[in-house]
Amino acid sequence: MPVFRSSALSLLSLGLGAGLLLSGCDQIAEQAAADRAKGLYFVAEAQAKVYPAPGGGFEVVPPIGSDGARYWCAASRYAQQALGAAWSQDIYVKRGLALGEVSGRINTVVFTLDPVARETPQPLVRRIYSFKPGDALSVASADSYCNEMPPLLSGF
Repeated sequence: MPVFRSSALSLLSLGLGAGLLLSGCDQIAEQAAADRAKGLYFVAEAQAKVYPAPGGGFEVVPPIGSDGARYWCAASRYAQQALGAAWSQDIYVKRGLALGEVSGRINTVVFTLDPVARETPQPLVRRIYSFKPGDALSVASADSYCNEMPPLLSGF
């Protein structure tokens, strides 16, 4: 009899585990549907999500703690592939690092293809990862940052 209880308990645990796994899948599917409704575009090289931003432009949402290369890479791929921008087209920072307007996530940047006036004069030494409104790179220059990121399966 104890063997039966143990087996029944194992089956119950297995059923609960499968139920939790399936509920997790439901949550992932719900999040994916919500992202698609917001106009999500995913840039695999940068592991970043890109959303159309209210008032024009697009919001880049890389993983938390990402370096500036992921932002510029995602912006260039979105501009070129989703918006059809030419390689020589400039991408401008519209809003620097802040809470996302669409995603609600911290440390997002809004870019645009429309010229944005600089709030401060261009410094002598250009810091491309500062993300000040008006900072700009061409699509081709921004795309070169895609080559600076480690591969998705690094460490194996």
